[in-house]
Amino acid sequence: MWKSALALFVFGFSLSCAADPSLYVHRMKLGRKAPREEGDVLKVQRPDTERFGTAQPGFFALKTREEWTKFWEGTGSNPEPPQLDFERKMILVAVTESAQSQALHIDEVVETGTSVHVYVTETRPGEGCPMRTGGVPKQDFIAVDHSTKPVHFHIEPVQATTCGDAPTAVVQCKVEGAGGAAPEVMAMPGQTIECEAQQQVRGVFAAVDRRWNFSEFPHGSTSKLTFDPNGMRVKFTVDTYGRYAVHFEVVDDAGRKGESSAAVVSTPSKEGLYVRLGWGGFESGDDPETFPRVNLEAAGSAPTAGVCTVEGARPGWCDAKRQGHNIQLKLNATDGSFPLTVKYTDDRFSGAPMVCIKVFASGAQTADLCDKDPRKAGEVWKVGALLAKNGLIQPITDEPKPVDPVPTTTATAKPPVKPPVGTGKPPVGTGKPPVGTGKKPPKGTGIFNP
Repeated sequence: MWKSALALFVFGFSLSCAADPSLYVHRMKLGRKAPREEGDVLKVQRPDTERFGTAQPGFFALKTREEWTKFWEGTGSNPEPPQLDFERKMILVAVTESAQSQALHIDEVVETGTSVHVYVTETRPGEGCPMRTGGVPKQDFIAVDHSTKPVHFHIEPVQATTCGDAPTAVVQCKVEGAGGAAPEVMAMPGQTIECEAQQQVRGVFAAVDRRWNFSEFPHGSTSKLTFDPNGMRVKFTVDTYGRYAVHFEVVDDAGRKGESSAAVVSTPSKEGLYVRLGWGGFESGDDPETFPRVNLEAAGSAPTAGVCTVEGARPGWCDAKRQGHNIQLKLNATDGSFPLTVKYTDDRFSGAPMVCIKVFASGAQTADLCDKDPRKAGEVWKVGALLAKNGLIQPITDEPKPVDPVPTTTATAKPPVKPPVGTGKPPVGTGKPPVGTGKKPPKGTGIFNP
């Protein structure tokens, strides 16, 4: 009795009882050994555990065939028990209970006058090693002489060999042809960026995978990364204003990662007025070659007459260039209104990538519009009238056509009718009464005859 009490004080462990009141589990601290009980060391037989399937986690003493069958209920396995006599033998089971256990092994079984003691080594991940949370639990089965005495499992955790430090990575970028790579660089649309990664794999595991991607990029960018054969360098073209974040990670064969990112920032000059045609409503894997062909125009008026476009001659106040699948117009004007239009060379169907127009004035974005409507080839999107003084876009209103005046018919005035000119004298009579017929009028004429 005094020996057991001393072991509790010196070594320290936790005690738990299983569902079976005659079974106990003692867990030692990492690196501590359980005190060995004096008694008979039982002979151990190890059956082929692979054919059993995956058992439920925990520690068990199966002393009858019925207990063996019940033990597997709900596990999806129903293996036949080993060929042994349960009246003479029993089976002891140890199965990992957490991801911290990489292996379990029953090392020794000692029977005393009052109990059976089972000593189990639990291997935990070494320093710097990944915690394996998935996969099949580790398990160990043994057969020993049957006993009706209580069974005590003593779990002794040990740490596996250190895996060393996880890999590390550093990424720096620069404008192609320039010197001085850095974690953050400035660039303009149309410039090509080169990024290079440095990695260190210092642990016991080799590097097995390298990955590059954009962890951040401006809305509307269609830029793609191109890779060198060894996977340590990438290139891409800046195609719009905004922030690009290039991310690199190296993964060793233990699944540990080393990560790093570099940023490329593109902002417009504070001098001038910039109009950029880009794209929206597409996936990162879409091919820009399949986007509708379009052209952007800015129409001027006196004193900045002409049309600013990448196609054809351009006026002196205009600088136009095509950058990849985007178009940029720079208007060297501080006043006036410039109607913006986009002409479609190809059809744009509903749901296809859509044209977007952004305006930058004094280095800040002042407008962002996208054309969501389906379009037919040859159709024109009237973006709006760009105001040079502030970079804002106003709707283009169609001026009403002048209405021709209704002709008015003027009647020719006739001279007033003059009364007939008389003599100023009364009409001259004969001086005789009118001569009648001397006959009475016929009856029924309505003339009263007295």
